[in-house]
Amino acid sequence: MDRVLSEYVHFVNHKGWEKSFEEFLKRTAAKNRISAFLQNVDLSRFGFIGFVEDFDADMKKSGDLVGTNFPFRKVNRGDYTSFDGDKFFDATKRRMIVAQNQQDIALYDELRRMRDR
Repeated sequence: MDRVLSEYVHFVNHKGWEKSFEEFLKRTAAKNRISAFLQNVDLSRFGFIGFVEDFDADMKKSGDLVGTNFPFRKVNRGDYTSFDGDKFFDATKRRMIVAQNQQDIALYDELRRMRDR
C-alpha cells in the first residue's frame, strides 16, 4: 500500500500529475507492480531480503552478512508536505489499493516470511 501512495505523491510532486488519486489507480503501473517486476525471479535464490521500513537495521544486517559497513545516504525521501496525511491517505484509499494489489501484498508477506527464517 505504501508503495502506491508514495508513487502517487512522487507523480504529483515531480511529474506534474494533476488528476485524482482514483485516476492514478487506474494506471496499470499502480497494480501489482512489484509482482510484475519479480515475476521471473527465483526468490529462493535471494541471499538477503531487506525492507524500506527497516532501512537502517537492514543496511547494517546486509553489511554484517558480507563483513563490511555500507555507507549510505538517504537522498530520496518523499515530500508529503502538500498532503494532509491521515485525511488524504484515508481508509477508503487504502482499501482501493488493497483491492487491486493482492499479488503484491501476498508477495510482501512471503518475503517477510522468507526473511524471518
